[in-house]
Amino acid sequence: MLAKVVTILMPIFVIMALGYASGRLGILGDNSAAILNRFVTHFSLPLLLFGALAGSPLERIFNLPFVVSLGTAAVVCFVLPLVLVRRNSDVQQRAMHGLGASFSNVSFVGLPLLTPIVGALALPAVGVGNIILLTILAITILILELARSGNGSPFAALRTALLHTFKNPIIFAMVLGVAYSLSGFPLPGWVHRTTEIAGAATPAVALFAMGEALVRSRLANLGEVGLLSAVKLVAMPLITIGILLLFPDVEPKWAVSAVLTAALSTAVLDYIVATEYREDVKEASGLVLVTTLLSAATLPVFIILSLRLWPLS
Repeated sequence: MLAKVVTILMPIFVIMALGYASGRLGILGDNSAAILNRFVTHFSLPLLLFGALAGSPLERIFNLPFVVSLGTAAVVCFVLPLVLVRRNSDVQQRAMHGLGASFSNVSFVGLPLLTPIVGALALPAVGVGNIILLTILAITILILELARSGNGSPFAALRTALLHTFKNPIIFAMVLGVAYSLSGFPLPGWVHRTTEIAGAATPAVALFAMGEALVRSRLANLGEVGLLSAVKLVAMPLITIGILLLFPDVEPKWAVSAVLTAALSTAVLDYIVATEYREDVKEASGLVLVTTLLSAATLPVFIILSLRLWPLS
């Protein structure tokens, strides 16, 4: 089992390390991390998810135990820092704490982690995981916009949050994919091949971009970063496991996918949102760095635990 875990995780961290080295040495230029991020989030991953969803029956795309367990764990971990973090903080800072403790890096690390474990199910799992976690992001942005608007219209803040969510190419591609699936039309071969070719670049480019993004990460407020890291890397997957155990007939591959999605490090998008709204930027940067490094120790534990609880044939 240990050899299998090393085989799964080592390529992920090696490619991230290569991206980090590239960023440190400036091999691809100062703005390369942002460009690579946009390639993944605006092109390769949306195309990959569209192809997977459009070519699959709806009942194979969504799994109730996966949605309930991961969704509940994300909401609980979004709220938990409000109770645990004692520093005098305003509502914007609290929202950012919640986002950092609940927003898994499923877009960048989910696919290369899940594919060698659950195979073809990795794509719909990453897709549904994105829907759940981008909903948390939308709630965060709504809170930030309401705080920014002061006595302004709450409807304007809601509109901004919804536009921010649905303008996301990943969400847009998934909505199109589900709509096409519901139409019942077969996906043309050339479309399927196009999404395959474009999507094949996603895992390596995403991990490389993740490594480059870590170059700019800085540590600050280590006490709070440590607490939020514990919530993200330990509490969230444990909550997910607890809820999944309430579903005795859960499909093992979906259960393992839910646990490992919950166990992922904090997404780089947390830092991007913090920068955009100028809220706890250094703390968000440190949280991405710390959870990424610590996940090298916590992910093996949850891979082994989830496969023991739900063995795959």
